[in-house]
Amino acid sequence: MNKLIVNISGCGLLLFVASSLLVAQRASLEIVNCPLFPIHLCVEDEGVRLPDNNQFYLGEEDPEATSCSVHVTQKINVSSDCGALSYEVQLFLFDTSSAFILQPMTTVEPDSSGTVELVFYTELSPDSVISQSGIPLNTGCLEFHKVKWIVTDTCGEETICEVQMNVYDCHAPEIQDTNDYYIAVIPISCYLTISAMDYHTGILDDCTPINDFLFSFDSLAYRPDSMLYQCELPAYGVPIHWAIWVADQGIDLDCNGEIDWDERLIHKKDINIVFNVVDTGCCEPPSDSTYFGNIRTEFGEGIEGVMANFTAPGYQFPTYVTSTNGTYQLYYVPGIDITITPEKNDNHRNGVSTLDLVKIQKHLLGRELFTTPFQYIAADANSSLTISAIDLIELRKLILGLYIELPSNSSWRFIAEETGFSDTLNPWSFKEFVVTNPYVDNKSLDFIGVKIGDINGTVQPNFASIEIRESLIPLPLRIADQAFSPGDIIDVPIRISSDQSLLGMQFTLATTGMEVVDILPGVIKINDQDFAVFDERMTFCWMDANSVDVSAGETLFTLRLRARKAGSLSTSLGISSKITSAEIYTSSEQAFEPELNFINSEETPDGHNITCAPNPWKGQIVISFYLGSPSDVQLSVFDMNGAPVKSYAESFTSGHQQMIVFEEDLSGAGLYFYKISSNDFEAVGKMLLIE
Repeated sequence: MNKLIVNISGCGLLLFVASSLLVAQRASLEIVNCPLFPIHLCVEDEGVRLPDNNQFYLGEEDPEATSCSVHVTQKINVSSDCGALSYEVQLFLFDTSSAFILQPMTTVEPDSSGTVELVFYTELSPDSVISQSGIPLNTGCLEFHKVKWIVTDTCGEETICEVQMNVYDCHAPEIQDTNDYYIAVIPISCYLTISAMDYHTGILDDCTPINDFLFSFDSLAYRPDSMLYQCELPAYGVPIHWAIWVADQGIDLDCNGEIDWDERLIHKKDINIVFNVVDTGCCEPPSDSTYFGNIRTEFGEGIEGVMANFTAPGYQFPTYVTSTNGTYQLYYVPGIDITITPEKNDNHRNGVSTLDLVKIQKHLLGRELFTTPFQYIAADANSSLTISAIDLIELRKLILGLYIELPSNSSWRFIAEETGFSDTLNPWSFKEFVVTNPYVDNKSLDFIGVKIGDINGTVQPNFASIEIRESLIPLPLRIADQAFSPGDIIDVPIRISSDQSLLGMQFTLATTGMEVVDILPGVIKINDQDFAVFDERMTFCWMDANSVDVSAGETLFTLRLRARKAGSLSTSLGISSKITSAEIYTSSEQAFEPELNFINSEETPDGHNITCAPNPWKGQIVISFYLGSPSDVQLSVFDMNGAPVKSYAESFTSGHQQMIVFEEDLSGAGLYFYKISSNDFEAVGKMLLIE
C-alpha cells in the first residue's frame, strides 16, 4: 500500500493512505475518472455547500439548527458499449460498515460516444438525515468517509469505484458587527486586565459553538488577556481602536493530540473601547462622570442589543449597546445637555404570533379591551396612532414571511420612563428620548421597551430569556398517505386527531417535489390572506377570535397540490418553524405544536409510521408512534457495532404516543440504531447524535 504526503494550503502537512479501489470487470464498462487517492472537500470547493438548516443561517440557539455538516455534489464519468447503465451510490460514514444511500438505483443512457456522467446530490438522498443535513465533517486525525459507486450495464457487467472522502472545516468564523463600542472602567488599582472573550457578540460559524471559540489580542499566537495601566492611556472618553481575533475549535492537523492556534481558522474583529476612570491616586483623574440607565420591558426584563445613542452639539459619543441586563452607561461631560435616544430594529417576528392577532381582533370587536398603554402601542403596527384592521393585515404578513420587517414601524419602541400616561386609551404622546444634564438635574435615564406586535408579552428580550420550543405538547394532524406521479393534482384533507376548540394556528409546511395550488376551507374558513407560498414551502396563519369547535377526524382544510415528480405525501410534506413558527392555539390560549401523522387509510392509523425528530440531534430526540390499542412498548438503542447502549420500557394507551432518548443516556456523538416494538408492530431506525 502506497503512502502519499499531501500539502493543503493553510492547513499544514497531512499524511493520507491511498486506498481507493476501482474494479473494472471488462473493458467495455469503465469508470474513467475514479479518484486513486482520498479527496478532500470543504465549502470553498465546487459542489460543496452549507445546508439551509445550518446554525450559520438559523443561529446556534435554534432547536432545528444543525452544525458541522455540508451538502455535497460529486460526479464521475463512465464509458460503456453495452446499452443503458444503472448505478447506485452508497455512503459509509467514518468508513464504517453501515451504508446510507446517496443515490438510489438509477438508469441512464450513454451518449453517442458511449460515455455518460453520473452524479449524486446529497439533498436528493432518500435518507432524510442526509437530505436535510448533508454529510458530517470529519473532525478526527486521518478520518475519512467512504463513497461507493456501483455501476452495471445491460450485459450484466459491474464496476465499482470506492473513494475515501475527507470533509473538513474551512469556513472561518464570520463577524456580523464591527467597530463596536464598549466601556471599560479603570479600577482604583490603576491596572485593568481586559479579556478578548468579553467581546464575542455577532459571531457566526457553521460548526463551532459559541463556548468553544478562542479570542486573542494577537493574530499569530493565543493571547486572551491584555493588561493596561491607567497612566499610559492616551485619553478618557475617546474611543480607542482595538483588534481581536476569533478562532474556531480547529482540527488536529499534525496528529499530535493537541489543537494549536495555527490549526484553527481565525477571523479579525474590530472593536472600540472607551476608557472611563474612578478616583485613583496614581494619575490625575478626569472631572467627568459616568451615569447609568436601564432599558427594560414593562415586566422588568432587560432588553439586550439596544443602541443607546447620545448626542450633544459639538460632541461625539460612542453608541452604547446594552447587554443581557439592559443597562447602559453614559460617559458625561459636565455643563452640556445630552439627548439619549434608544434604538433597536431587528428580529421583527420576535414575540409576534397568531395569538397576538386574536387579541387585537378581540379588542377591535370590543370583547376584550387592552388594559395597558403598552398594548395599544404594540398593536399599532403601521404607526398610524390608531388600532385598526390594517394593523392585523401588516402583522399577518410579518408572521407569514411576506415581510422581513414592518415597512412603517421599527421592531421596538422605547418610552422614556418620565413620560407617564394620563390616558391609557390614548398613549400616543409618549416621549422616545430624554434630554438631560445629569450633572445638575435628576431626570430618570430609564426607558420601557415595547415590542411591536407582541400583545401577550411573549417576546424574548435577551439571550437568557430564550426558551426551547420542544417544550410545547404535540397536537397531531392526520393525513392519509398516498403515492403520486408527476403532474398529478392531489387533494389532501388535513384532519384533527382530537376534539378541540381552536383560536388559531400557524406553521411552515414543506412541500418537497410539489407545489401548492390552493387551500380549500373545511371546518375552519380559509381565504387567500391566510397563507403564502415560497416555492416548495408554504406558510400558514389562520385565526378566529370566536374560536371554532372541531371534532376528532373532521377536516380542518384541504390542500390542493400539484406533483412535480413522483413520490408520496409522507416523504414530501412536513411541518416546521423554518419561516413561520409552528403553533396551534386553543380557546384557553394554550399553545401546542402541530405535527403531521401519516396513516395508511383514513380509518386505520399505521403503527409502523415511526418518526424521530430532530435528526441529527443533540440534547434529546423524540420518537413518535401510533398504537391501535393499549400496549407495552420497548425501545432499545444500539451503537454502530450493534452493542446495546440503553433500553426503555413504558405502557401506553391507544393513540399517538412518544418516547424520548436523552443525550446523557448514550456514550457520545455518533450514529446509533434504535428498535421499537409493541404488541402488534416492530420497527428499526437510525439517528445521528452530534456534538
